[in-house]
Amino acid sequence: MKEGAIGIGVNASYAPGHGQKEYFALAELAIEYDVPTFTHVRYASITEPQSSFEAVKELIGNASITGAHMHICHINSTSLSDIHATLALVEDAQAKGIRVTAEAYPFGAANTVVGAAMFSGPDWRDRMSSTANNFQLGADRMTEDELADYQANNPGTFITWHFLDENKTEDLALLDASVTHPSVLIASDSVFWSYFDEDGNVKTYEGDEWPLPEKAFSHPRSTATYSKILRSYVRERGLLSLNEAIRKMTLMPAQTIEDSVPQMRNKGRIQVGMDADIVIFDPATIANLATFANAHQPTVGVQTVLVNGGFSVRDGELVLDAPHGRQIRNSAAD
Repeated sequence: MKEGAIGIGVNASYAPGHGQKEYFALAELAIEYDVPTFTHVRYASITEPQSSFEAVKELIGNASITGAHMHICHINSTSLSDIHATLALVEDAQAKGIRVTAEAYPFGAANTVVGAAMFSGPDWRDRMSSTANNFQLGADRMTEDELADYQANNPGTFITWHFLDENKTEDLALLDASVTHPSVLIASDSVFWSYFDEDGNVKTYEGDEWPLPEKAFSHPRSTATYSKILRSYVRERGLLSLNEAIRKMTLMPAQTIEDSVPQMRNKGRIQVGMDADIVIFDPATIANLATFANAHQPTVGVQTVLVNGGFSVRDGELVLDAPHGRQIRNSAAD
């Protein structure tokens, strides 16, 4: 915190046995340094006890008692089909002035390690309403035998987990509920890139080639989150206005942390005196091309990206040596 960290990350779902006292102590630390916590809530379950609903109540309780600002990471994938109930909790908390915020990404699949604690125990599929063959590695869905093998022998392998089927009306409606909710901002939860080596082992790609090598794979949210919002939710289905979508992707994230990170008061606004962080795109053509089978297809329809007034994308081409980015630090580091 003293070196400028913008908040405290809490990966509760990956350590579900951590104590409530410990989590409460992190909330107290956050209020001491006037920064938010960013929590991947524990459990990820639609059954009780130890449900996602319970986990969100715990976060809201900590925020209410300590006064800390506590942010819920990807409320869509952590709530699963209980999204309406958890969104109602957030609404009620915010109406009472409790400092709770949330974000979501516009995909019915997550990306995480295959050996995560949430995918363990005799009833984990029932708790998550998780069907067979809904895990993906690279371009292909994993068989149940492959899943068991990776969990036993390569538990740190990153996989894509399909928790909703966007081709089903009822599943898509659950995803839409999180994405379109007025209080939920849009975040990508971008992840790194992987590849299979010559022996078939999964490795993390650490190069800097552009375009990315054909063998690299990831989750499409790493390249296509915001373009999917503009294509699907704005242009094609009309679930969000263009202004509301842009607000959710720019101004809301800045406002979420600007109380503790003063630099963010100059972000997310096109005004005199603000930082010139600007994306110029064509609303009629912007589209996400990335898929779960092939995630490294770049978005189309973006012409220019300015960061602090300097080009990062110019005439549709990435500027590989753009030097314009700056560190963001909390107010204590100023």
